[in-house]
Amino acid sequence: FDTLKGATHIIPLMTGDAKKTMDAAKRLLRQGVFIQGIRPPSVPRGQSRLRITVSSEHAGKDLLRAIDAIRKAVNEAIA
Repeated sequence: FDTLKGATHIIPLMTGDAKKTMDAAKRLLRQGVFIQGIRPPSVPRGQSRLRITVSSEHAGKDLLRAIDAIRKAVNEAIA
């Protein structure tokens, strides 16, 4: 996945398509993982993304669960 380069607690996971981005966000929420979908007009057309926010409150097991959920949701939404 393309997460752009950066060193902040906000990780943009680039998905491109607005509809697929929002579909992935809904799939994640059904799995108990809240990650916002960002689409136009907030970002330019074709640059939609999932906005992942990580904090010190997230335990390692939470992050591993989120990674698995992200992988599954994005692959299903983009397929």
